[in-house]
Amino acid sequence: MKANNFTNELAKTSSVFGRKKNIEVIFEGDGAKTDGSKVYLPAINMQADVSDEQAAIMRGYVDHEAGHVRHTDFQVLRDNREKMQGNKLLHSCANALEDVWLEQRVREEYEGAETNLRAVSTAVNSEFIKHVKHDDERLRDPVWVGPVAATWAGRKDYGGDTNEECLAMLDDEMHEMITDIVKRVDGCKDSRDVFALAEEFEGKLRGAKAEREEPEDGEEGETGDEDGDIEGVVGDTTRGKDEGDEDGASKPEGSDVDADDADDSTDDARGDSTADEADVDDDVYDDFGVDTALKKVMEDPDMTGVKGDRYRPYTTKYDTWLHRSDGPTKYKPKGRNKGHNIMGKVEASEYEKVLGEMSGVVNMCRRKLERALIAKQNRDWDNAKESGRLDTRRLTAAVAGKVNVFKTRTDRDEMDTALTLLVDLSGSMCGRPIYMARQVVIAFCEALDRTGIKYEVLGFDNSFLHKSSCPSELMSMRGDYWERDYDRLEPLNMAVFKHFDERLYECKGSIASIVHMAQGNNTDGEAVALAHDRLKARAEKRKVMMVLSDGEPAAEGNRGAHHKHLRSITSAIEATSTDLIGIGIMSAAVERFYKHHVVVRNLDDLQGVVMGELAKLLLGDRVVLDHTKLIDHAV
Repeated sequence: MKANNFTNELAKTSSVFGRKKNIEVIFEGDGAKTDGSKVYLPAINMQADVSDEQAAIMRGYVDHEAGHVRHTDFQVLRDNREKMQGNKLLHSCANALEDVWLEQRVREEYEGAETNLRAVSTAVNSEFIKHVKHDDERLRDPVWVGPVAATWAGRKDYGGDTNEECLAMLDDEMHEMITDIVKRVDGCKDSRDVFALAEEFEGKLRGAKAEREEPEDGEEGETGDEDGDIEGVVGDTTRGKDEGDEDGASKPEGSDVDADDADDSTDDARGDSTADEADVDDDVYDDFGVDTALKKVMEDPDMTGVKGDRYRPYTTKYDTWLHRSDGPTKYKPKGRNKGHNIMGKVEASEYEKVLGEMSGVVNMCRRKLERALIAKQNRDWDNAKESGRLDTRRLTAAVAGKVNVFKTRTDRDEMDTALTLLVDLSGSMCGRPIYMARQVVIAFCEALDRTGIKYEVLGFDNSFLHKSSCPSELMSMRGDYWERDYDRLEPLNMAVFKHFDERLYECKGSIASIVHMAQGNNTDGEAVALAHDRLKARAEKRKVMMVLSDGEPAAEGNRGAHHKHLRSITSAIEATSTDLIGIGIMSAAVERFYKHHVVVRNLDDLQGVVMGELAKLLLGDRVVLDHTKLIDHAV
């Protein structure tokens, strides 16, 4: 599937899986981490094709990290910080057994998690098999291999063939000890029990190491590389003795939780141990984890846009969905809440005033639609039948002795249609265009509301020019360097003026606020994709989408990438059963991006060709806008 569809789907499914916790999936930068309520994945190219394997790995990472948020008691780590200070082996044992424990619970909660976790396990194990051979001496070092071997044993039932291959690398004595420890994980009730078992596990590993090594000049020998690293490992998944974890990537197996920072609110809950690595005298395996699998995914040049078309937002962290019912603090960390300050404060009387000023146009639009509906209903009778209900229009023929004077009811196509109106709220719409757009929306709403057709009204813009609504983190990134790797820096705002299931009278003030919302830039491709995702989730058989815009994508970044991305999105939607129309608001620029398009320069255009085409669309006729030229997809 396309990356833009995958990112939207993953965000939705994670919120369902984490329903007892407010878990959010963020695509940002190049790292992977968890901060207690958000799961971060690397930013991906929205133009990329995500394979089934890649999708499963990313889903598996989210399932695993969401499991930590739901089940790990981070207070246990804080309480035992002193025990883990300078003891990397204990830290890794605790992480490994916690992973085994929580993944069992994740599988019980979410049936699909097993497939996703298997994909992660397969990717990680494949890297291990690639870089560690069966005769590698480090496999005989319990301290080095013990923690990761515990994850193999814990995933024995769902880790796949590579998991079995990794387990086969262990000698019988090591296999027996690891299996015994992992079996006891099932009896742990919480993270405190898991940590107690990890302490026992650490002691067993140290004892086994001591038994296997011959003392040399009174000192214990060393096994493996000085820092426990493995040459040739793809990506830098280890840390030096004095390094912190800049991107917060979790280790090993995505489970290295910092006992000092661990929190289930807003502080970083992931990262390397803060123990003084210089005091650690044991090499502990931590070169492979779930983040290693993610790095393998991101090696695909298509995922980063190194080759081919690219549209890669830096972060989705500050993207918002706005509604008039939002509280004033919903997006407080991200700046002022435009949804609360504007959408919820405009009175319905402003809507009624606009409606009164254009009542003649609205009535004409409504009558056109009603006449079309009546004509369709009249076609629901088959005439000139020899049986059925008497056709009153053929009474003369009946008196004359004709037999084909009856009519029968035919199957009627119900108005099983959902429609989305998406409005460009960019700064270029300010002035006459946005007022015209509001008139078009109000006319559509008034015409549609009596038909029983489900419809919603959305809007979009990107905040960057207004410092009050753009985080300082992003403002500080302005410059040329980020544009080499990313194509959108600005937050994307999606406004819901009227939801499908809301009544028009409830939303009149919100719809009237459209003219007060236009002020930012616009990355149209993502907004159109998000709106279509909402539309295609509807149960109605027919789906219609209209985008009201005065121009083309315009935002800081790669303008060419923005244009190509919009064309890619509209072409993909047009290939589905959805009818997509670009409505140019006092501008013909939509013809560059939408195969079917029409321009509204005044209200006469609205009540003329636009409403006529809408009537045909809603009645099941494919739209034909033969007075305009079709988009040249080769551009």
